[in-house]
Amino acid sequence: MDNGKDVKFNNIELSAGFLQENLKSAPAEYVVVYMFAKSTSMNCTIHITDIVKALSMPVAEVFDACMYWQEKGLIKIEDGMIIFPEKVQQMENRQFPKMLLEDRPQYQPQELNMYAQKNSDVRRLFDMTQKYLGRMLTHSDLSGIFSLYHWLGLSLEVIDKLLSYCAENNHRNMRYIERVAIDWAESGISTPQEADERIHLYNTDFRRIMRAFGQSGRNPIASEEKFMKKWINNWNMPIELLEIACEKTVLNTGKVSFGYADKIIESWYNAGVKNTDDVTRMETEFIAKKQVKSEEPTKAAVKNKFTNYQQRQYDYEKFEKLEQENTK
Repeated sequence: MDNGKDVKFNNIELSAGFLQENLKSAPAEYVVVYMFAKSTSMNCTIHITDIVKALSMPVAEVFDACMYWQEKGLIKIEDGMIIFPEKVQQMENRQFPKMLLEDRPQYQPQELNMYAQKNSDVRRLFDMTQKYLGRMLTHSDLSGIFSLYHWLGLSLEVIDKLLSYCAENNHRNMRYIERVAIDWAESGISTPQEADERIHLYNTDFRRIMRAFGQSGRNPIASEEKFMKKWINNWNMPIELLEIACEKTVLNTGKVSFGYADKIIESWYNAGVKNTDDVTRMETEFIAKKQVKSEEPTKAAVKNKFTNYQQRQYDYEKFEKLEQENTK
């Protein structure tokens, strides 16, 4: 690169997901190295020494930057050559990849100190965490909270909402906080407003449903959350109807059964039920039809193509069968 020839730059595109995840969390020098390498690489490759010479940066600093992006999965280093995989664009376009707590990077004390010294946001992050947790932070605490900012790419404002939510619910264990943070990141929560909506969902709607089941003393498990998210987010069922369905489930089965409640709510959703009046009307119609059916005289069935036709029965009859099975 120092042979007197002009460096040829190619046009590059960086997605909003890439910028959101890396622009604030990655050191500025690392971002410069990545953008320079990608904009000047030929056939998706460039040598580390070419970057060193062109940017007049220390070899160690360029190498650290390349190792950082390799850990992110955006490049691959082979014999000093930086390779941009064919799937790099797909990886950049991902905004909220599937993440596991076991995959969280480990940060050394000196590394965390360096970030805190160079980045005022990191210092604010550590200070707010200590305030919410109400104790001096251990290295494990610092590493865990820093991963939310550096690894998950959550903003300080969103992390502040997260810590406040966990502290108010008396969950100050860092492993719990990290699990909630991963759930938020995978759900695409990137603004304080979206965080407020998620907190409302868990603090209000989920709690009301659990209370209707008579389970106010515990948090829902993953499978129960899946049911509730479907009822609230996918089907947009009013919380009042969900409470009624849960109460009916306990009365009919004598236990907490999200599957049973799901059948009731699904029948209401398919019938276009929107409020308690609709539920009352459906139940009144069902009782009336059942009473008329019971009063009909028993007649010998005449076999023909009309009487052999089996009419559709109301879904509540399925619920009665389930009730009988549960009470045996």
